[in-house]
Amino acid sequence: MNNILSYVIKDRSGLSPREYLSKNVLSKLGIKEDEYDWRQNTDLMEHAYAGLNLTALQMAKLPQLYLQGGKYKPSNTSNAASDDSQLISKEWIDDSVKTHASDEFFQMDYGE
Repeated sequence: MNNILSYVIKDRSGLSPREYLSKNVLSKLGIKEDEYDWRQNTDLMEHAYAGLNLTALQMAKLPQLYLQGGKYKPSNTSNAASDDSQLISKEWIDDSVKTHASDEFFQMDYGE
């Protein structure tokens, strides 16, 4: 079963991967559930590892989260105390782009 993560998401959250992503991420980025497609297996479970079809503009919203420090809206400096647009923690964003492992043979770093 190469799609076990999808079933873990469903078991832990009560939502399919599509429902979870739509509710917690894509809707906040202005992407409606009927505006994208996601391949499913024979159980009609979305593949957690592949098959999410987004337009180029929709895809561009994901790296924009990184550029905005994990916020799905640009910062409003006049009302920063009540800013609730943090979708991914700044700490996670920062940690995700640090080197986590190096391979001397291939002279490559993982995580940068």
